[in-house]
Amino acid sequence: MIVIICVGRLKERFFTEGTEYYRSQYANSSAIGGARSGSIKNGPLRIVEVPDESAPERLSEAQKRQIKEKEGKAILKRIGAATTVVALDMNGEKYSKAEIRSLLRRHSGDIAFVIGGSLGLGQNVLERADYRWSLSAMTLPHQLARMAAVRVIASEMERILQNINTAQGERHV
Repeated sequence: MIVIICVGRLKERFFTEGTEYYRSQYANSSAIGGARSGSIKNGPLRIVEVPDESAPERLSEAQKRQIKEKEGKAILKRIGAATTVVALDMNGEKYSKAEIRSLLRRHSGDIAFVIGGSLGLGQNVLERADYRWSLSAMTLPHQLARMAAVRVIASEMERILQNINTAQGERHV
């Protein structure tokens, strides 16, 4: 299974609608594939939200760290021991869509993409991560990062599914 674990809820309607649109595109294409879509071992794309902690404007670095660690504990509770973890981190690697597709293909078990809240991810989550993925050199609001990540992951899963269905269809000819 592929899961995107996010801190906080989407508050703006356009982020909610955009994220659901991209997520549903993969869900719709995998349903069309019928039994053949079962060849993707990691299955459907789910989104899990964990509560965000209240973060007033003026926080010390220690307070920020404490909030990120608390949010991180909530994230880590939802990640299995054998799950491959990809943390969205502005200091991470800049992967192309082809590299994300390759990562999805390589890991046949559960994969969790993790997106922090407004303060980012805690060190506890970054240490658990197998990969760190930076969407951009710019700092993106976490709501926009979620929508962009869902778009990339869903479209690459769809490409994998199309390749599987095409290959299987060619064998039956």
